[in-house]
Amino acid sequence: MPTLRARWATVARAWFAFVARPRPDVAPPAGAGSRAAVLAALLAVATPLALAAAVAVAPLADRFGVDSRLDFRFGLFEVALVLAIAPVFEEVVFRWPLKSRRTFERGVVLLPLAGLALFAIARAAAASSDAWIRLPAIAVAAVATVLALLALDDALERHRFTTVDGARTLFARRYAPIAHGFTLAFALTHALNYEFTAATIALTPLLVLPQWILGYACLYARLAYGLPAAIALHMAHNGIAYGLVALGL
Repeated sequence: MPTLRARWATVARAWFAFVARPRPDVAPPAGAGSRAAVLAALLAVATPLALAAAVAVAPLADRFGVDSRLDFRFGLFEVALVLAIAPVFEEVVFRWPLKSRRTFERGVVLLPLAGLALFAIARAAAASSDAWIRLPAIAVAAVATVLALLALDDALERHRFTTVDGARTLFARRYAPIAHGFTLAFALTHALNYEFTAATIALTPLLVLPQWILGYACLYARLAYGLPAAIALHMAHNGIAYGLVALGL
């Protein structure tokens, strides 16, 4: 039976090969163990890389006066946002469409709606400073959004919806650029975590490098094991990062 180190090396090689050339037909790496073992190995490889990138860029950000907009309080709302709400919605928006031609063509219609939903949820979050009001408001908005998207997806399926001409062909012929583009878009949204300045714009590729790394890990998990696996990996990564902040590290 392979050692833990050997299994992690197997997962790392498979993931690095995927990052170099993304493809939708990802199979779990042979000899790496169960689903939980592979996800744990992926977390053990990707999270230290992401954290190392964050640590490496921090002095540069300080040097050029790039200030974070994040409030690292550890109240009910902040914990729920980081450990549950953000991972679920970010995985739905940035990873769900990339599994098959069907999910991609649905995404052409559904993702703009998801973007509007995220805006509405953000507005709900800002409506009150009381976490006991904000959290239920966000939960209701999130559940309503998911149900609406599922209902629309079902309606599109029943009516044999064909999306914008060429979407399926685009998915088949240009999957790697599409996957890289979605992952880059996911990373770039995290530039909003910083105050908007010329220095922030110049350093954005470095500032969002940790999320770029996480995005590829979650995409690999999504393609190999499904969306719940990507969400679980995202939650675990955020939990580790948040825990390190709580410990003052």
